[in-house]
Parts: sequence; C-alpha cells; structure tokens
Amino acid sequence: MHVTRLNVGVVGLGEVAQIIHLPNLLELNQKFKIAALCDVSPRLLEAVANRYHVSERFVDYREMLEKVPLDVVLVLNANEYHADTALAALDHGAHVFVEKPLCMNRREAETLQARVQKTGQILMVGYMRRYDQAFAQAAKIIAGWPRIDYAEIFDMIGSNRLIIDQAAEIFRFDDVPEKIIRERGVRNQHAIAEALGTVPEVLANAYGMMLGLASHDVSAMRELLGRPQRVLAAKAWNQGYYFHAMLDFGSYVASLQIGSDQQLRFDAHILLTSPHESLRLQYDTPYIRHLPTQLFHDVACDEVWTRSQERRTFRDAFVAELLAFHDAVRTSIPPKTSVNDFVEDLCLFEAMIDAMKSSMSCC
Repeated sequence: MHVTRLNVGVVGLGEVAQIIHLPNLLELNQKFKIAALCDVSPRLLEAVANRYHVSERFVDYREMLEKVPLDVVLVLNANEYHADTALAALDHGAHVFVEKPLCMNRREAETLQARVQKTGQILMVGYMRRYDQAFAQAAKIIAGWPRIDYAEIFDMIGSNRLIIDQAAEIFRFDDVPEKIIRERGVRNQHAIAEALGTVPEVLANAYGMMLGLASHDVSAMRELLGRPQRVLAAKAWNQGYYFHAMLDFGSYVASLQIGSDQQLRFDAHILLTSPHESLRLQYDTPYIRHLPTQLFHDVACDEVWTRSQERRTFRDAFVAELLAFHDAVRTSIPPKTSVNDFVEDLCLFEAMIDAMKSSMSCC
C-alpha cells in the first residue's frame, strides 16, 4: 500500500479512545487522519466529534463503513462486538486494529483467521506492551542467558477510574439504548458459554479477566518465554476476579498472578532470573500517557552485585504500536500481534480454565 496518510474510522469512544488512541492519532497526523467516528451513545459521539472536529459521525459502524472510504478501522468498542466489527471492516477493504481482546472465543478467532487470509488485509491486536522499547531490550538480554530459573508474571490493579478521574477529563453519558445494554449482556454470556460450556460464575468471570487484564501479561510472557508445555495448576477465587496459575516450561515453572480490586494502584511486572542475573519489567498505568516502562537488570559477579535501571524512552507504547500498525499496512507484512498469535492466548486461557475446573472438583 503506497498511501502514507491513512484515513481512520474509530469505533468506540470510551475511556481508552479518549485518553489514548484519539490523542495519539492526532499527534501522528502525518500518518493518520481521523476521518469518521462511531459510538452507540449519541451524546458521547457528538461531544468527542466536536472536540476533534470530525464531521462524519455514526451510531452504527456498518453505516460508517458503507458511507465513508476508510483505509483502516480502530475497533475500540465493547469486547462482545470486536469480532463482528472487525469482520465488517475487513469485508469493506479496511485494515483493522483491534484493542485486546481480539475476540471472545475460538470460533470467532477462526472466522477472523479465514477472513484475513481471504482478504489479505492487515489485522493487528492491541498488545502495546510488546511494542515497548524496554520490552524489546528485555528480550535481547534474556536471549543471552544460559537458562531461566524463575519466572513471575504479576498484574494486580485497582479501579482504573480512580486514576482516570485524577489525571484526565473525559466524557461519559448514560444515553446508550437499553436494548443495546441488554444485548451486550446476552452476547457476553453466549460467547463465554461457547468457549467454555456451562461453567460456574467464578470461572466465567475468570475467563473474562483473562480476555481483559491478563491477556496483556500472557501475550508478553509468550513472546519472552514461549508457550508453556502445560498448566500444572490454576485456581480462581473472589468471584473470579483473582486467579493464579502455575505454568510448566520444562526446566522451570512460571507463576501467573492476576487480580483486580478497588484500590488506587497499578502493579504489573515480569520478573525473570538466571543463575547470575535477574530482570524486572515494571509497567505503569496506561491511563496516564507517556509513563515509561522501567527495566531493572541485576548482575552478580563473584562478590560484586550491580543493578541498572533503564528508562529507554518517554515514547508511549501505544504510539509505538500505532507506528507498527502503520508500517504493517504500508508494507503488507503482518504484525507480530496477529490473529494467529492471539489464538495462542485463547488456547492457554482454555487450559487454565480446565485446570481451575480440576481444582474445584478436588475440593
């Protein structure tokens, strides 16, 4: 594709759109033009479109795709609609960026795989942590290690709104039609039931946490460590909003610890150790833009122990992933966070749910 500046349609104008993606698109205005906006909330659509001076406004993404010539579509709406929105955009000849999760279950993923293969369009999943420069540096460091002895993937967060309301001014309205609210709930139940069968609420909620918060962690873990051989054990509690899993990588076991509460905090990190070195990637909240990922690297040599702390850039990881998306569209080379890559996450989610079922049956 020879076009340098891409016409963008944005579907879903909630917090992640207002705080992150729309400002980044505007800053990258030599590469992207915000051509159309879509949201099911009419008042939110009007407010955001007025702020960004966008005249093409739609409450239905299908109408947007029919009426506006778009090079790319950013899918930022509710998880339950990601697959349908992405499929419609691909069918209209647009390349697609989808915020995580790409979709809700294996059937949706396989449908998207087939459509990408048929159309030849680019589809990229929004795993911004994997485009962070500190993450890339961490991958280089551990590639030189003789082995990994310990791995910990940790993500415990409070209510994002507690952070957002201190740091940003965004629009929120309560005019989404009741029919759409009910439909979203039904879609969620059906999509999870299709993925897992009939399961207790605690497991359905845990799967929702995997699709949401934990998908970032699992995806980053896979790029650094590969896919685990099996899930040794997993357990969910507190209605499924906390879960731990023990993942077997053959020569070592990695622990995955996920949770969400109402505290004003954000603690996400990956900790890895080898015989003489350790490495820690510390992520901060994405809802304050341009907070850098910190990389801590410890090295022990005889009696000397040294720690280096790197802040490799103030460039936001979301900006880095948008630039990677632009390059993928321009070169027609699929990104590393592709639909095929996301299927690997779904397989691991299913394996963790199976392990959770076993832990419940043993009690």
